[in-house]
Amino acid sequence: MKNQQQVEINIQKYTKNLQILIVNIESLNPKKVLQRGYGIVRQKSRWISRAKNLSKQDAVELEMYDGIIDLQIKNNMSVLEKELEMVTKEDIESLVSGQVRENRTVDYKRALPGDDDKSKREFLADVSSFANATGGDLVFGVEEKGGLPTKIRGVRIRNLEESILRLEHMTMDAIEPRIFGVTIHGVWIGSDRYVIIVRVPQSWSSPHMVTYQGHGRFYSRNSAGKHPLDVSEIRSAFSFAQSTIDVVRTFRQNRINDINSNQLSNEIGDGSKLILHLVPFSINNPSISTNISLLENDRIVPKDLLGNGVIHQRFNFDGFLLSGDSGYMQVFRNGVIELVESNFLSHKKGQSFITPEYESNVNNQLDAILSLNKHLKVEAPFCGCGHYLGLRGVILERLGIFTGMILSLLIEKTGFCQKPGLLTME
Repeated sequence: MKNQQQVEINIQKYTKNLQILIVNIESLNPKKVLQRGYGIVRQKSRWISRAKNLSKQDAVELEMYDGIIDLQIKNNMSVLEKELEMVTKEDIESLVSGQVRENRTVDYKRALPGDDDKSKREFLADVSSFANATGGDLVFGVEEKGGLPTKIRGVRIRNLEESILRLEHMTMDAIEPRIFGVTIHGVWIGSDRYVIIVRVPQSWSSPHMVTYQGHGRFYSRNSAGKHPLDVSEIRSAFSFAQSTIDVVRTFRQNRINDINSNQLSNEIGDGSKLILHLVPFSINNPSISTNISLLENDRIVPKDLLGNGVIHQRFNFDGFLLSGDSGYMQVFRNGVIELVESNFLSHKKGQSFITPEYESNVNNQLDAILSLNKHLKVEAPFCGCGHYLGLRGVILERLGIFTGMILSLLIEKTGFCQKPGLLTME
């Protein structure tokens, strides 16, 4: 196991040193950084080009492994850094004390939307704008002036559950297509008052349109707040959505071709292979990357992931590779997980079989992949894909049942039902 050190430093004190580090690597292609052994520096998954991008209020985590420096900025003043259900009154207070300004991912509201049409349209426009951009939080119960929070008022609520259900129904009934993954949390601040946070994920089925009473408008966000999309922006949004699907298909097909032609350094030989891909739709967003250094922690890697277990693990050019006696798992920096297994055939009297009993193995492997995704904080939605290679002469018992089983498992485990999981055979 490689040595790993973590240390927090004061950004104000070490700005000069960081400038030197940044200048040394800013001209490098990020994809070649690992290959050359230079430091990797990123701010919230975005490459830093100038030290002035760093805030003096931020804490900096330096993580060293295998000659690589992974610098991540942790802004302790933002509720966005926490799981929604873990946000507390103290976190809300820190927004005001830290003067966290409204931006592309945070919007303060004095009160919840009322029952009048104007208030409902405004709320729906806010929600859809986050989904059509990079996601974010609507924070109800906080006063602001000029984009800066000034006071925590809270909103008076008699029945928190009913209030949350009301907001949920509004988002489900008046935005097309429906936005999946919207979560709402109430933070009690005293008496019968709450701060309500509506967290909207970035959507990969955008653009979303507000359809309330025939409104028919698209919205997005920038640092100044929400704005209606014009015709060219709407066209670009639809093109981006289609390009995401194309990127997933192309990536998957290229990997299958490389595995089939034994062009990979982690090949497992000839013969039949089962290939499982779990591809997040964020693959089309170059600003998002996965902290693969977490995989050095043996505790988050399931022991029975590959046949008799993981035998070797190491960083490679694509990300992090775990290999066993009959297959491997490649975790890519863009969050894609590829699992290749060769020991899945049963043999009897010179014949090879795939039996329905193999379902439990596939089920366990999908559970393991999704568990890793959770630890790596790779966000849904995912496209789950299965592919068989080298099945010529292999007998598939009850083919229809088995094929349906794999498809249903992919859909059930990934939760991605808009575009069903794929199973192909060669």
